[in-house]
Amino acid sequence: MFGTLRTSAYWNPLRELDEFGDNLGSFLRILNDAQRQTEYPPVNTAKSDDALLFCVELPGISPDDLEISVKNDTLILKGERKQTKLPENVTFQKMERGYGSFVRTFALPMKVAADSIDAVYADGILTIKAEKAPEEKARKIAVRQANQE
Repeated sequence: MFGTLRTSAYWNPLRELDEFGDNLGSFLRILNDAQRQTEYPPVNTAKSDDALLFCVELPGISPDDLEISVKNDTLILKGERKQTKLPENVTFQKMERGYGSFVRTFALPMKVAADSIDAVYADGILTIKAEKAPEEKARKIAVRQANQE
């Protein structure tokens, strides 16, 4: 995997380092992909000049089992996916859908007005819109002409 140490006169330590770097890069890409696949729930984020938008995939979760808060410029999403209840004398053959509590946090790239945050849940998608705080919005300053005396 990392090459073999060569004892001949043609051994090139730089080639060994190059191979090591290639292998390390591949390993880090695999690790990054695995981490992205384990984050739950999956979230798409978007940003405009005036707001942030979060679209969270939460099929089968009741809005009553969700909690959204903002603290120190961080959006916090907490919730719980309940385990599927089966009828008596029925057991799972395969279980791929997870259950339990989850927490996702998002560092906000701008200050948001906490009272402007709106969350709507429809068809298994939670949409959170957070508007930029008024003090963060650019405002146009009128320039007055000085009185000429």
